[in-house]
Amino acid sequence: MNITVLMSEVYPLPAVRGGAVETLVNHWLDSHEDAPDRVNLAVVSRYSYEAKNRSRVYTNTVFHWVVPLPFGRFWVRFRRKVFPNAPVYPLYLNFAMRKICRTAPDLIIIENRPEFVLAVRLRFPKTRIVLHLHNDTLNEENKLGTQIVHALDQILCVSAFIQKRVLTIVGVTPEKLAVLPNVVNLNQFSFQTRLLSERPILAFLGRLSLFKGVTVLAKTFLRLKESLPQLHLWFAGSSGYRGSREDQTIRSLKKSLSQYSDSVKFFGFVPQNSLVGLLRQASVLVVPSLWDEPAGLTVLEGMALGIPTVASRRGGIPEYLSEKEGWLYDSDSEAQAIDELEKVLTFVLTHFENALKKADLARTTVEQKFSAQDYWSRLLGVLEIG
Repeated sequence: MNITVLMSEVYPLPAVRGGAVETLVNHWLDSHEDAPDRVNLAVVSRYSYEAKNRSRVYTNTVFHWVVPLPFGRFWVRFRRKVFPNAPVYPLYLNFAMRKICRTAPDLIIIENRPEFVLAVRLRFPKTRIVLHLHNDTLNEENKLGTQIVHALDQILCVSAFIQKRVLTIVGVTPEKLAVLPNVVNLNQFSFQTRLLSERPILAFLGRLSLFKGVTVLAKTFLRLKESLPQLHLWFAGSSGYRGSREDQTIRSLKKSLSQYSDSVKFFGFVPQNSLVGLLRQASVLVVPSLWDEPAGLTVLEGMALGIPTVASRRGGIPEYLSEKEGWLYDSDSEAQAIDELEKVLTFVLTHFENALKKADLARTTVEQKFSAQDYWSRLLGVLEIG
C-alpha cells in the first residue's frame, strides 16, 4: 500500500524547525523505519535545506519537496480580492498535489489542514483521504464544515475534545471519527531523579501569546515572589510560528517583569535537541492556557521528564494529565486563573516531595499510554491497515 502524508505549508518535515504537528509526524517516520509492514510511505513537505539533509537518515520514506515561492502570499491576496466568493488555496497546495500524483497514493493523510480537503478530493476523487486534525478548526463554525467532512473517508483527532467539536457539524457520524492521542519520544525525554533546588524555577514552553496564558503566569509569579524571593521564571518560545521576533505581547511581558530581571529569562525559540536540557533544570512546568487546548503535547513532555506539571483544565489537556499525575486548575477568566494558579503553585513548591511522587506516576502513565515507540502501529490500527 502507498501512503502519502501531505504536510502543511508552515514547517518542513523532518521537524528541524519545530512545530507540534511536525514533531508528531516525525515519530511516524522514526517508528516506520523498523516496522515490518508493507507500506510505502511518502511525505510531501515544504522544502528547507536542513530538512532535506535530515531526511537522508530515513531509508523507508520518500520525500517530495515543495519550494516556497516569495510571491505566494501576494497571489493569495490577489485571488481573494478579484474572486472574493471563490475558494483560494495557497500556491503550496497546487504544487504539492503535483508531487502527490508522483506517489500513486492509495491513501492520503492531510495534516491539520481542513482547508486542503476539497481541493485534494477534487484532484483525487477515488483515493482514500484522511484528515489528521490537531486543532479546533473543523466544527459548526466552519462554513464549509459539512462539505469537508463528506469529502473525507476518516478524521483522526488528537483528543476526544477535538472529536466532540467535529461532531457539532450537522450530519457528521461518529463512525467517521477516531481518536489518535499524541505521543512523546521517551528516549529523548528520558526520566531523571529530581530535587528542589535553592532557586526553584517555573518553566513555560510554547508560543508567547495571550491565549496561552503568559500574562496569567507572569502575574502569578509576581504574587509568589513576595513569599518565595528565590523563585525564577523561564519562558521558552517565541511570539509566532516563524522565528523569534518580539511583538507587543512579549514587550509588555518583559516590562511587567522588569523589576525581577535577574530572576526571569526569555530564551526565544528553543530547538528540540536543546529543549530537554533546559526543561530538566525546571522545578515545575506550567501550562496556563486560557483557551481550549486541543491536546497536551507540552504536558506530555513535562510528564515524560518527571517534572511536576501544572495546567489549566481546558480542552483536551485533562485527557493527558489527571489529578493523579499532576495539578489541574480552573481558568474561566484571567482573574480566576491567577488566583487558582497561585494556590496550586504555592502548594507544589512547599510540598515538593509529594509533587515528585505525582511526577513519578506521570512518567509511568506516559510509558504505558503515550509512548512514540509504537505510534506507527497505532496509526495503522486506527486506519485498519493490516
